[in-house]
Amino acid sequence: KMLKKYIVFALLIFAACNKSENPVNNNNINTNPTGSFTVNIEGNAWAANQNAVFASSSTTDTITVLLITAAQNIGTSGADGFGISVTKIGGSNTILTGQYMLDGSVPAALTFVRTISNVSESYAAISGQVTISEVTSTHIKGTFNAVLRELTDPNKQITLTNGAFNALITVQQ
Repeated sequence: KMLKKYIVFALLIFAACNKSENPVNNNNINTNPTGSFTVNIEGNAWAANQNAVFASSSTTDTITVLLITAAQNIGTSGADGFGISVTKIGGSNTILTGQYMLDGSVPAALTFVRTISNVSESYAAISGQVTISEVTSTHIKGTFNAVLRELTDPNKQITLTNGAFNALITVQQ
């Protein structure tokens, strides 16, 4: 369980550090390479940079893994980033729409890295849900709510409400 969370964090950090403004999409060329990712953190509005909201998915046999990343203030001492991973298992059905519980089990995970003056805090969801409402050839849309726990101080928790994303699909295999 913890290994999966650390993998998501590593992917999140990689995505936050990738400053490419022209993401590669193997399926088509998108003339509007922007996305949106908004959420209230403890009641305070947070929004990702529009050119830093991406989704990638990969299907092997009957398992599809989706990763959504979002970042703001990239390259500053106050960079923040989110990572949401969703795994769909079973059958030949790789349709990702639906609700995924954030309870520490395999199907879904949500992580958040907050940086204040170059000091980072890493959080992982302990409850909540992610709902994938629409998947098009260029974007994945959805909503989420969650309670997150800081990984080094389990007494430190934050609540996410009214989360919404419309992520640009950059890789689909």
